[in-house]
Parts: sequence; structure tokens; C-alpha cells
Amino acid sequence: MEFKDVCPQTFPLPTLKYQLCELSIEVHYGRGFCVLRGLDPKLSSPLDNLIIFLGITSYIAERRGRQDQNGNISGRASVGVAQVKY
Repeated sequence: MEFKDVCPQTFPLPTLKYQLCELSIEVHYGRGFCVLRGLDPKLSSPLDNLIIFLGITSYIAERRGRQDQNGNISGRASVGVAQVKY
């Protein structure tokens, strides 16, 4: 599977999807961010962690993008990045 193909249809989370929908509303209309706890990145490979990140975030925002160091937003991103605290 390519990164661009990771979406709710290809990464089903039948139990968690409702909570992620609520977080999406909070991110878009409230606080602007959320913290998800309880995932241990040591249990998965870096590639699997990236796919997990993309899968979870696909429920929060349909489109992926990135922001550069100057604050400019690009609508297309070839890489997903998340800070993972070990």
C-alpha cells in the first residue's frame, strides 16, 4: 500500500472512529490540536508507525499537507511526520 492510499476505507478502526471524529471537530473548530496516548512505537517498525500515524490522522483530516519553516502551507505532502515520545 502506498502512503497516499491510507484512508479510513483502507485503515478501518470500527471502535475508535467515533472518538477520532470528535477529535477532528476539536482540531478543526476548537483547540487546534490533540494528543493521542497509549500507542507504544517500540512495538512496531518505523514504517508501520508511519502507516499507523497516517491511518489515525486520516480520520481527523481528509487531506494531508505540510507546513514549511516559514509557515507556508503546501496541499501535497510526500512524507508524513510525527514526533513520537519514547
